[in-house]
Amino acid sequence: NSGVYITHHQLDDLSQISTEKPKLMTRRLLDYFFSRETLARSSATGQRIAHNNTTMEKPIRLPIAVVGAIKEYVTNVCGRGCNFNAVINSKCGTSRRAVKKMSIRVDWMEGGNQQCPRTEVLTDRSEE
Repeated sequence: NSGVYITHHQLDDLSQISTEKPKLMTRRLLDYFFSRETLARSSATGQRIAHNNTTMEKPIRLPIAVVGAIKEYVTNVCGRGCNFNAVINSKCGTSRRAVKKMSIRVDWMEGGNQQCPRTEVLTDRSEE
């Protein structure tokens, strides 16, 4: 009805999540529909109080049709919803931190083929 679809494989994967966990199901569906980078630039409503300090750009709103389909699916399957906006914003925040962390590592690596300090520590331990 919504025109929003997932693959059979994704549907099988989703069926492994307990219907008692609408938050987890919502987070998994967000992963199916959006890349980490898209989530990092987004929020549930297109607004957020805490902004990205590095770019200061206004977040984009995730497509209403997709978010609506996720909410409807989770509510129907789980028999109840959750605080969807809070779950979406939490997922977006997690994605922002992950993207920022990846960007810091890439910047470090491009700075003269040096290893990231954290990588050195892990490498040193594995050589012992």
